[in-house]
Amino acid sequence: MLELHTDTLRLNIGAGGKPLYGWVSIDLDGASDITCDALTIPLPDACADEAMACHLLEHIPRWRTQDALREWFRLLKPG
Repeated sequence: MLELHTDTLRLNIGAGGKPLYGWVSIDLDGASDITCDALTIPLPDACADEAMACHLLEHIPRWRTQDALREWFRLLKPG
């Protein structure tokens, strides 16, 4: 698993092979920091300060939209 050495964790979910400085990239492609499905991200609850998913939701089946949002919300720190 990816080792994190910062106090702020920013997740770029569905990065699409386009890493952004200061963000942990998450995607199914092998070039990401974390390779996984956007619906089952292997990180602990309330670990992230920010999460971004640009141009990703349209790639998730409509009936899984709530599952995706629930998973992303699970990763965010309260507040």
